[in-house]
Amino acid sequence: LAAVVGLVLIPVPGALKEQAVVAASTKRTIHAETAGTVKHLAKQGINPVATGNVIGQLTNVAVSTEASAQERRVDRLQTAYRHAVCCDPQNLHVVEQELSQAQLQLEQYRQQVQRLSIKATGVGNLVWEESLAVGDYVRPGQPLARLISPGWGLKTLLTED
Repeated sequence: LAAVVGLVLIPVPGALKEQAVVAASTKRTIHAETAGTVKHLAKQGINPVATGNVIGQLTNVAVSTEASAQERRVDRLQTAYRHAVCCDPQNLHVVEQELSQAQLQLEQYRQQVQRLSIKATGVGNLVWEESLAVGDYVRPGQPLARLISPGWGLKTLLTED
C-alpha cells in the first residue's frame, strides 16, 4: 500500500499555523483465480465496490460439466446407500466409502465453480484491464482489474498563534 503522510507546520510567531495531512490513493490488482471465459463484467465507475462483491463471472464448460456429473453420481450413491442400509448390509461399507469419496470430489468441484466468480478483494473504484472483454479467455493469475481506493486527500487545520 502506497501511502504518504506528511505534516506541514509554518512556525512564524503571530502568524497562522497550518497542519496538513496528505494520503495517496491505494491500488489493488484483482487476478483470475482459475481459467475460464469472461461471461460478465460489472460496470466500472465512480461507485465503490466492497470486499467480496461479485464484480464479474467466468465460465468453464469442463468444470461445470464435471460438477454436474459428480452431483448425479452422489445422488445415485445416496440411493444405493439407503438401499444398502435396509436391504443389503453386506455392501454397506463399500457404498459408504464410495459415497464419502464422491461427496469430497463434489465439494472440490463446487469450490472450482465458486472460483469462477470474480470478487472484489477490497474497497474501491473498479477499473477493468483495458484489453479485457466479455468472451475473452483468462488464465489463472491473470490481472483482470484494479481497485483504486481514494486517499484522504488534503486535510488542513488553521490556527492562530
